[in-house]
Amino acid sequence: MQVTRRTFLKGAMSTAGVTALNLASPMANALQLRCDPNSPYKALVGINLNGGNDGFNCFIPKNNNEYQKYSELRTNLAWNQSDVLDLSLDDNGLNLGLSPELSDLKWMFDQGKALPIVNVGPLMQPRSSGDEIDDLRPIHLFSHNHQSQITQTKTTHYISNEGWGALSAHLLSDSFNMEELTPLFETGSHTTWTNSLPKSANRIGTSLPPNMSFPSMSQNLYDAFRQHSETKDSVFKEYYAELCYDANLKYEEFSKIFNNEETYGFNLDSDVGKQLRVVFLLLLARDSFKKPTQFFSVTLGGFDTHSNQKNVQGALLRDLSSQLSIFYERLEEHGLSEAVTTFTMSEFGRTLEPNGTGTDHGWGNCHWVLGGDLLGNRIVGDWPDLKHNSHDMMTRGRIVPTMSVDLFHATLLQWLGVRESDLNYLFPSLGDQKSLPIFRSCDSGDSQNLTITNAIATAENPNGIDKVEHAIDGNMNTKWSAFNDCQYTVELQSIFSLDEVRFAQAKGDERSYLIDIEVSRDGINFDHVLSITTDGNSNDLVKYPLGSIKGRFIRFVCLGNNDQDISMQGWNNFKQIEVWGS
Repeated sequence: MQVTRRTFLKGAMSTAGVTALNLASPMANALQLRCDPNSPYKALVGINLNGGNDGFNCFIPKNNNEYQKYSELRTNLAWNQSDVLDLSLDDNGLNLGLSPELSDLKWMFDQGKALPIVNVGPLMQPRSSGDEIDDLRPIHLFSHNHQSQITQTKTTHYISNEGWGALSAHLLSDSFNMEELTPLFETGSHTTWTNSLPKSANRIGTSLPPNMSFPSMSQNLYDAFRQHSETKDSVFKEYYAELCYDANLKYEEFSKIFNNEETYGFNLDSDVGKQLRVVFLLLLARDSFKKPTQFFSVTLGGFDTHSNQKNVQGALLRDLSSQLSIFYERLEEHGLSEAVTTFTMSEFGRTLEPNGTGTDHGWGNCHWVLGGDLLGNRIVGDWPDLKHNSHDMMTRGRIVPTMSVDLFHATLLQWLGVRESDLNYLFPSLGDQKSLPIFRSCDSGDSQNLTITNAIATAENPNGIDKVEHAIDGNMNTKWSAFNDCQYTVELQSIFSLDEVRFAQAKGDERSYLIDIEVSRDGINFDHVLSITTDGNSNDLVKYPLGSIKGRFIRFVCLGNNDQDISMQGWNNFKQIEVWGS
């Protein structure tokens, strides 16, 4: 955008106090802390599935035991097991598949550019075993308006209007000297997450008005305000004159962006297609806005499926997945896939038990996140126990979330560059864990190689050579190995914020190993953090992020490998293990 006199004056006043940071400088980039400091631009695209999407019919268990519990609850709304698309996502025996209505996005899951975020929702505190439901549930649960506000702001004891996206844009502006237009854009209906008192979204819709012509009286006033003789000696007149002039200038600038008749493959009969096309046009014009970060809000309504859910939700998901697929195809063509992360949100999930042909308001839900910077081919979050009367279930199959939606959103903001110290301000109910292992570029920050004081294993090779201590002795020429499923646990000096583990394996460049990673503070109660299938391409240390979770004990549940020789598939080993954190 061109620099107006008002912008120039604002910039000149800022130089009287603190010198603005050069956005290309190492100092400015260093403010991003835990995520890649060399990325010059990042954008977050939020898709609001308005009405309460049924996420538990977007991701469906394929293995027999879990599918049976799913189908018994869902009855006539259950997908046939054979129709569920295989994603090759396996977590603690859970084989999670994709709804056939989202088939256009399957290529992204297969390529590790899409992740399911399972059983997430507003929680008043991080969930742990033995929690009472009343201590976890947010206020006004099952209310559209209230839960929409909570999901787009923060989970607390009151309803806020301060959207987490807009507030983080304000926090980032302190670091990056953003000016003129805010970096927030709404292409659909108004959303809370992109609006707050200090920063509000630019509501631009999917097309410009036909022109900026004024009625004669307004035109005369506009022309008069542009005359210095009419506005001198009055700061109010000067400011109003600048607004009039600037509005026309903005129209001209946006016209350059919107006057592009290329469809880029988007379906212009689709509302979400039109919105995503506008987001794509704005991304192509990102240099005009001179912002290192931008936020885009897209809205798709109609998910309040109290009746006829299969048909209504199915049509919406097919429309959404086809347009999102086109969106990322275009981003990849322009080298923007790694710079743009797209996520879904919805005010709540649905009851897993139907009310007939539809469902009613629920709590826990499943979402997805898309982008080229993801740690793909995994499941993020813990799938609930769908057995009748389980600890994860309320009446009529309303699922209690196992993970806070605030934690999911905090992870997105850390990727953008929001400081970890600011996350408690944005999300006061977070607890110790500040992020999830979602992004490849968010695995460093101020981490250091932590000292491992002890290691134990439930099994060891009887050859007397591959001993437990060899995985932590600093020697890549030795190793620990054992046959059949087993556990290898390392202990640190004290509780740390754990950012990543690094490990190397013998024949790591020939076969893939299956490993679950669990973390504990006391060595007794372990939380599952990550399921890994190694890529089979390296004998060296490979990094796996843990999301800054607090812990002292790290347990590797070793589940064998995919060697072509079946007799060798039971072997597990580590040449070296490192734990990084602060």
